[in-house]
Amino acid sequence: SSVQEALSAAVHGNTVLPGDIAPAVLWNPHSENTEPCLHGHRITWKLCVAYYGPAFSGFSWQQSKLTVQGCLQDAILPLLDGRSELRLSCAGRTDAGVSALDQLVSFH
Repeated sequence: SSVQEALSAAVHGNTVLPGDIAPAVLWNPHSENTEPCLHGHRITWKLCVAYYGPAFSGFSWQQSKLTVQGCLQDAILPLLDGRSELRLSCAGRTDAGVSALDQLVSFH
């Protein structure tokens, strides 16, 4: 679908996002060059998520249980290039049954 194509292009840095004036500029923090470059190795994305806690067994991934992290990973993985490992983290976690509003999550 066109939504999946747009998300995939955004994840790969191949499109201008709202607020951008040019395609995403990547920065490699391990480089001696302190200027951003167009050939970096990683983009870190920030999400603000909200969810209804009673539907989940908490935020953190657990085998054989429905978790927020598991659902986010399942949604994001198809957008990756197949060579990258998904690393997802959040600012705080919730226990089973606890809802969240505007929770910060990042992935690369």
